[in-house]
Amino acid sequence: MKHYTKQITKLFLTGFLSLILVACDNEERLNYFNQQVNKNIQDKNSVIVNVKDLTNFEWDKVCFVRYDGYSLPYIPKVIIGSDGKIVLNFYIEQKEEEVESFELSFENYYLDEDYVASTPGCLNNKEKLLLFRHPNSSDKSIDFLMPDTKQLRGRSIKKFL
Repeated sequence: MKHYTKQITKLFLTGFLSLILVACDNEERLNYFNQQVNKNIQDKNSVIVNVKDLTNFEWDKVCFVRYDGYSLPYIPKVIIGSDGKIVLNFYIEQKEEEVESFELSFENYYLDEDYVASTPGCLNNKEKLLLFRHPNSSDKSIDFLMPDTKQLRGRSIKKFL
């Protein structure tokens, strides 16, 4: 019986430590992503970046998903909070497995609904992304846009590109 207790304890501790390491790895990757976004945009209104350069891990495809009370799939704000969130899901396509997922707040980032033409749906790791910050707004969140975007919410942004 003592032998089984030791094995169960060892398995539990191994699983617990693995979970802690995965959580730390996710936080480190998310911090790197945020640093790279801020490093690239700095004091500019916009910048086009290779989306791969924003991460420090291997992936083939990233999908941008917006969750709020107005987007589909509808998830009540009670579940996700009043601000909503943007989720970036990174995949390795050959294995069809998700390798990372970031949850970003609308406080720092913005993503239009998926039916808006300027919204990046899924991008491969060789594609580019437009990071855009509204110059005349007190809101300093950064929009994720397709690199050929010339209008945002019905207004031209050409002079800020």
